[in-house]
Amino acid sequence: MSLQYLVRAPKKAIENPPLLILLHGYGSNKEDLFSFANELQDEFLIVSAEAPHEMGFGGYAWYAINFDAMNGKFSDLEQASKSIDVIAKFIDEIQLKYKTNPSKTFLLGFSQGAILSYSLSFFYPNKVQYVIALSGYINQELLPKEISNKIKNSILLFTWYC
Repeated sequence: MSLQYLVRAPKKAIENPPLLILLHGYGSNKEDLFSFANELQDEFLIVSAEAPHEMGFGGYAWYAINFDAMNGKFSDLEQASKSIDVIAKFIDEIQLKYKTNPSKTFLLGFSQGAILSYSLSFFYPNKVQYVIALSGYINQELLPKEISNKIKNSILLFTWYC
């Protein structure tokens, strides 16, 4: 598998269950959002992915965030783009391994995970149908130059700021 992850199987036996993938924020790990997985709908297969860049002390990041006196705060956009591709591949792997319903794929991201969830929905149209963004935003630097006109499904974007 492309990423480390935790999984909560559907509590009800369902053929081709809907899939909910959880993407944590900067400095967290796969256990963070997974802590509320048992409170979510019974029919979902819930997968909490762990970002690929280890930060130490049990924390991980999808991409580096840098701070310096000259440039202020800036993100490593190359790492972010690579993480978008890894997450897209991971979604395919999970859908295949667990035989989920490809037309009912949800991506819930917090902070950095929310930013990448939004970006993935534009770079990989139709891979996910629903994006739930918690404390995130659309980073204009992480969008394709042209938005695809081949989107089959509407993408529900929900943002909640904590």
